[in-house]
Amino acid sequence: MFRRASFLGLLLVTAPALGDSNAQRADELFAEGRQLVLEGKYAEACPKFDEAYRLRPGVGTLLNLADCHERHGKTASALRVFQEALALAEQSKDDRSALAQARISALQPRVPKLTVVVPATTGVQVTLDGAPLPGEQWGNPIALDPGSYTIAATAPNQPPFSKEVELFRGAVTVNVSFETRRPTAAPALAPRPEPSADQRRPLSTQRVVALGVAGVGVVGLGVGAGFGLASLSAKRDADERCQLGPKADHCDQPGVEAGDRAIARGNVATIAFIAGGAAVAAGAVLWFTDRPSQEQGAVVGLVPFGVRGRF
Repeated sequence: MFRRASFLGLLLVTAPALGDSNAQRADELFAEGRQLVLEGKYAEACPKFDEAYRLRPGVGTLLNLADCHERHGKTASALRVFQEALALAEQSKDDRSALAQARISALQPRVPKLTVVVPATTGVQVTLDGAPLPGEQWGNPIALDPGSYTIAATAPNQPPFSKEVELFRGAVTVNVSFETRRPTAAPALAPRPEPSADQRRPLSTQRVVALGVAGVGVVGLGVGAGFGLASLSAKRDADERCQLGPKADHCDQPGVEAGDRAIARGNVATIAFIAGGAAVAAGAVLWFTDRPSQEQGAVVGLVPFGVRGRF
């Protein structure tokens, strides 16, 4: 902080004071700018030095303005003003030219540079952040303050070009190109297989009935299986309670009842199996005898364990 304050104090000594109002106002602005720098308010201080220089040009004011830009992070702006201060000091034989040169040498490696390469196309126009970029600057490094920049270019009968770059330190090159980017073709999808005639044709009335009849048959088979298992269970109970043979023939009342249950349930199972099998077979016949040309709208009625229809 002491070194910075000493530098500002040295630069405060500018050209001899003038008696007019411009000189007085320039001194006031210079003093305000110096105080703002000491407070770290560089965004407010730099315009003060700039206006003071406009009212009364001097090497010291330029050096303070350049130092303010550098503190504010605007390294390219600081380099440009230091170079102006050097030229003015050499012109006026001011011994502060050595100070300006030293600051330039220290600052130059830190300044980001942008190079815009433009193709040899007729009628090309290039802009940098919306401002025209002269042709003499194409292909040459341009010192810029750190930040984000947009390079845009147009040419007759060409698609517009635009690119955004971030500059911090070092060199960045942007190559302007008007080549049309062709959209990437989407991968070809495998063709879907054509549906068969049966898949394209909605189910006919006969086939709907066939499904219903087959469903009844499946239920009948399930009923038969259930009664068959119940019959076997009852038969085991009867066998445990009855003693049958050439020397003995005895069966208590529960055994007799279990035997009767086994016989009754076995009969139901047999009927259910027969009816269910017949219904499944009938459903299959109805399904496979249907034809695409057959007239739709048959009148069908269902009866227990069978099918009755008029087609």
